Amino acid sequence: MTVTLKVFVFLIGALFLFLGLAGLFTPENFANSLGLEMLTQKEPGRSGR
Repeated sequence: MTVTLKVFVFLIGALFLFLGLAGLFTPENFANSLGLEMLTQKEPGRSGR
């Protein structure tokens, strides 16, 4: 029972850690890290040139 509970708590913690790390990387930040530029809704039609 104790080992099962530890595994369950570990998996729940890993899930929240993964979701937290995924939340740090927005699509805009990911595109900028690759050297790309995404259009935002604030600037429709802008090509970045």
